[in-house]
Amino acid sequence: MRELADAQRELSCEMNEPALPSRDQSESLAADFPRLWAAPTTSDQERKRLLRTLISDVTLISGHRSMQLRIGIRWRSGACEELIVRRPHSAPQARRTAQDVVDIARRLGASRTNAELAAELNRAGLKSGTGKCFNAALVQWIRYAYDIDQLQPLAPGELSVKQVAARLGIAADVLYSWVSQGQIAVRRTAGGRLCVPFRPEVEQTLRRRIANSHRIKPRTQNVTVGDAV
Repeated sequence: MRELADAQRELSCEMNEPALPSRDQSESLAADFPRLWAAPTTSDQERKRLLRTLISDVTLISGHRSMQLRIGIRWRSGACEELIVRRPHSAPQARRTAQDVVDIARRLGASRTNAELAAELNRAGLKSGTGKCFNAALVQWIRYAYDIDQLQPLAPGELSVKQVAARLGIAADVLYSWVSQGQIAVRRTAGGRLCVPFRPEVEQTLRRRIANSHRIKPRTQNVTVGDAV
């Protein structure tokens, strides 16, 4: 196999390499190691050679299902030490959506559209699991993957401005004008959407206003509370 042939070739190269430096040379190398390692003229192969010059062997010990990895290092000088590091994430884990993203999506999901939630995440400087900026499609996938609520701006007994306009048979612009003039009580969601508490007395008041207007000519349409826009 190609991998085996590559390993054998590398081992052969190592066996044919010149003898390791003396102790004095090794101490001098250790003192100058950071500069040699970072030098742009040092190749990866030379970096491996530097490590083999200083390190005799490395032992990796991992507990069952543990995220910690114990690394035992035996130096050429005879000294030994142990490092404990966190095991690198697997590829699927590395692409997983960050918990900060999921937390924000859960907190704001029911009051934001996908596009609005994407804008919130981008403003927070967050990225997707693959390092991308968020858009509506990515947010919809997060909703599906993490069972996050869809936008639910309307409470029981409320209608959107467009639904009220359709029910009264008038243009939505008329209602927006009344809202801006404070003639209709509305509730504004965190995402800025207008929700109209549409009780029977509110409907009667609006229908009288329409009937008394010489400029508004209503169309006959019926929309019940809870109908889609």
